[in-house]
Amino acid sequence: MTGRGRSTRAGTRAEPAGAVSPQRRATRQTPAAEDEAAMPPPPTPNTRVGRVTRGQSKDVEAVNVPPPRFGAPRIPSSQVGSIGSFPTQVTQEDDGESEAAEDAALTEQLRGSEVPVTESGSQGTVLLGDDGASQYRDSQDRFSQSRRFDSTPGRSDAYVTTPGGPRAKARILLRMMDHLYGYADAVQELLYNHVNDPAWELEYNKWFKFFTQTLDEYQQDGFFISGATVIASLDVAPDHPTAFKASRTVAMANIASLLADIHSIDQRGWDWPGLLSYVQAWDEAFPSKFLPRREPNQPLWMEQSEIIGLALRLRIQRTIYTLEDSEREAEPMSLMDAIWIDPKGLTPRHELLAFLSGNDDEGIIELKKTLAGVSLNDERYTELRNQYIAQVRLLYSAAASGHLPSAVAELKRQFPIKPLMEQLQKWCFVLFRQIIKVVDPARGTTEILQKRRELMPSSVYPAPSDFGYSQSSPTPAQQIAGMQFAHSAAVAAGSPYAAPAASLKALGKRPRDTQDSDDPFETDGRQDNNQRRVQVAETPRPRKRARKTAAVLAASGTDGEGSQTPRRPPPASATDPDLEALSQRAREVAVASRKPKEPQSRTPWSRNDCKALIRAVDVYKAKWSLMAQEIAKGVIPFEHPRDQQALRDKARLLKQDMLKADACLSPGFDLVVLGKKERQAVIACGKNPDRKEADIDDDDQPTNTVYVGDEQ
Repeated sequence: MTGRGRSTRAGTRAEPAGAVSPQRRATRQTPAAEDEAAMPPPPTPNTRVGRVTRGQSKDVEAVNVPPPRFGAPRIPSSQVGSIGSFPTQVTQEDDGESEAAEDAALTEQLRGSEVPVTESGSQGTVLLGDDGASQYRDSQDRFSQSRRFDSTPGRSDAYVTTPGGPRAKARILLRMMDHLYGYADAVQELLYNHVNDPAWELEYNKWFKFFTQTLDEYQQDGFFISGATVIASLDVAPDHPTAFKASRTVAMANIASLLADIHSIDQRGWDWPGLLSYVQAWDEAFPSKFLPRREPNQPLWMEQSEIIGLALRLRIQRTIYTLEDSEREAEPMSLMDAIWIDPKGLTPRHELLAFLSGNDDEGIIELKKTLAGVSLNDERYTELRNQYIAQVRLLYSAAASGHLPSAVAELKRQFPIKPLMEQLQKWCFVLFRQIIKVVDPARGTTEILQKRRELMPSSVYPAPSDFGYSQSSPTPAQQIAGMQFAHSAAVAAGSPYAAPAASLKALGKRPRDTQDSDDPFETDGRQDNNQRRVQVAETPRPRKRARKTAAVLAASGTDGEGSQTPRRPPPASATDPDLEALSQRAREVAVASRKPKEPQSRTPWSRNDCKALIRAVDVYKAKWSLMAQEIAKGVIPFEHPRDQQALRDKARLLKQDMLKADACLSPGFDLVVLGKKERQAVIACGKNPDRKEADIDDDDQPTNTVYVGDEQ
């Protein structure tokens, strides 16, 4: 699978077991505080170090030796054969005999000790600093090889020969920040919606190539880029808004790099021999390289207890793979010290013995921090310290074991790496979403979805153009004017079904304070003399039985002439009604009672919703009502909820596109039945609308794609 290809400067691994970080390359930049803390110790007086410049070979390169501590074995430079290799014999100090006896006694004690421990998330509250946890820096030793392309990290030309000096370089890097953010977002989104499909593979490789090419412009010496170095290169103050924005962009890029590495190794298999260098880099970078700097009064990015739990488990994995690789190396105990003991602490030998034997009741030893500002000796972290120490002693017991391979196999069984990587992936996705909320608060709104629809027309379908509401629907002002005209016409014609004037005012503008709502020309419903004569002439004289009916109605309590409820005027004749007047009244009533329609809106399908629908069709076997229920419950994550009719229509359109483009049908799409309109659209392109999922060859290419008419 794909991964960012890395070349090394030394050829072999910079350290035999991933315990000590390799020497960083020389740079013209002033080292930041975090880089100064990670600088290797100065060479011994007898070691000659040649200065390395561009185009000049190096005679002798400094040897990166684990930092010495009191009582630890020291390796003279004369016994070092090559960079990163350990000699078969070590020269002890003058008091080495007594210390060797203590080590032998401790080894025997540890071999017989069994410390029960469970892999559980550590609880406690930690304080996160701006820089992060690890004292060690990133490694230059990366073995990720890409099947599609190779990318060689290293200093960009923008850092070496930028016309205009540092300010021009800062402007270039600042402008590229948006590109880095966009490519990192695309990579993590593809990994979040990963599917086993050649089209996905092609798209991922393309975006990942753009991402790595942009990433290499930011002086990437190791696996991840440093936020402090990037901010210093931008020539802005640390408290400037641009610095906080750059910190968030760098964190998102590092998260995307970590997700890409996990995906690449998962494709290779978690027994891949080159896994040690990755685990070492993850342990050194977590969590400082993935947590952006927080602005004042900004809450924590992630839960603190989860962060320190992941940091502890990553360090355990680094220890396991270090011990596995140290079978052919010397001094596994010294490698353990470099992983778990702070190199700056220079822990005395008697304190280390007390710690490993369980006699450090005073807690005088200080383990290497997983997070900046966290001291496990603090009484607030007593429970966390006990869990920490129990696991460290178990690992030291394995290192001191006479049967190291079996001990490592037991540790791998007790602490499997794959569940940890799955949890780390989820943590990265959640953190990325948290940063997105700050960087782009409008993400997921209609404007963003509209922009995605314009950029990706193949996955987001526009509203049909044959709908008439968008062009012919009257505006609210036109509707109100029409209703007022109908009301006036109904009043003039003497219709008893005219809409009240109050209902029209509610739809129109608010009347002014000086406007009289009872003006005679607005409320006068009298008819002119000509209309009155016509109506009197056409209306027959009522008979006596009609008067009896009126008297009976009055006696029964029915509203008489004084009632405010309008009554239908008597027809001209029971057998010969005035059809023209009746039709006119019906039209007037319909116009008066017509309410303005709300403008119809259509939310386009986003890319994530389309992919969620494709997966749901396979999982729920195209049961649209069940899928709609699960979407309403939040089981199926949709950015915009859809009903079952919308799900069915969209699935048909997706299948139509798959058939037109000769793409493999997604799982479950045999159950998506095309309508007559979709079938005709597919046939019009000369494609077979009846193609099935099983119509593929040995190379997973679709077959039976051409429509042959009646012969089909």
